[in-house]
Amino acid sequence: MNVVTRRRKPSGRYLKRGFYDSLNSKGKKVIEMNCMNLYGRALFDYYNGDFTNKLYMCRDDGFKFELPIDIFFRDSIELGIDKKALDICFGKVIDIGAGTGLHSLNLQNLGFEVVALDISQEACEVMKNKGVQKTICADMLNYSEEQFDTILLIGRGIGAIGTIDNLPKYLKHFRKILKREKGQIIINSCDMRKSTSEKEIEYVLRNQELGRYFGEITYHFEYCGQIGESFKWTLIDKDTLSDYLKKAGFSYEVIHEEEDGNYLIRIF
Repeated sequence: MNVVTRRRKPSGRYLKRGFYDSLNSKGKKVIEMNCMNLYGRALFDYYNGDFTNKLYMCRDDGFKFELPIDIFFRDSIELGIDKKALDICFGKVIDIGAGTGLHSLNLQNLGFEVVALDISQEACEVMKNKGVQKTICADMLNYSEEQFDTILLIGRGIGAIGTIDNLPKYLKHFRKILKREKGQIIINSCDMRKSTSEKEIEYVLRNQELGRYFGEITYHFEYCGQIGESFKWTLIDKDTLSDYLKKAGFSYEVIHEEEDGNYLIRIF
C-alpha cells in the first residue's frame, strides 16, 4: 500500500528563524547552525513544490557536483541494493539518517514498527507530513531510549561518523541499542578505490598523500546561494570495516557487492 501525500505551498518559514548568520570572502552567506541545514531546507522546499533550486555538494579539493533532490523522493526499492537491505529487515527497526522517510514508510506499510531518525528538523517535518508515525530529530549517538532488532544505515549513511577514528564509539553505541538476541545492523558503504570516476581516484590519492584514510571526505552544501558549514563524511571499504567489527566483537556477512565498490553488509 502506498502512502499518498499532498504537497503544501512553501511557507517562507526559513526567513523567520535566523537561519543565516555570516558572509564569507565571496559575499555568500554561510550557515552557522548545523552542517545539514541546507540539505534539510532543500528537502523541505522540494516537498512543498519548489523544484527550481539546486543542491550542490562541494569537496575540499574544489570539486563541486549537483545532488539531485528528487533521488530522496524516489521509490524505496528503486535501487537494488536498497531492496536487498529492506528484504532482510526484521522486528523493530530504527532507520538512521532516514531523510524523507522513503525506507521507513516502506517498512511501516509492511507492518514493521519503525523509528525514523534524522539530524535535520526539516527532514523530520517532511517525514511526518508523508505519514511516518515516529520520527526523532537527533544525532545517532544521542538517541538510546529504545532497543531494536534491526539498525538500518543505508544510502551510505554510516558516513556520518565523520572520520574513521570515530567508528569504534559508534559501534559501541549500536551495540547498546541493539537487542541482544538475533539483533542486526545493516550497513551500505563503498570502497572509493574501486570507483570508475577519475575525480574520485584523484581524491583517494590526495588523501593518501596527506596521510588520511582514503575514504574520508570533507564536504559542504550549497543551496540558494548559501554555503553550509564543512563536515567530514567517510566511505568505509569492506576490509577496513571488517577489521573494526572483529575488534568490537561483531560477526558479519557481506550480502551484496558491486564492481564499483558499493556493498551491503549485515552485522550481528
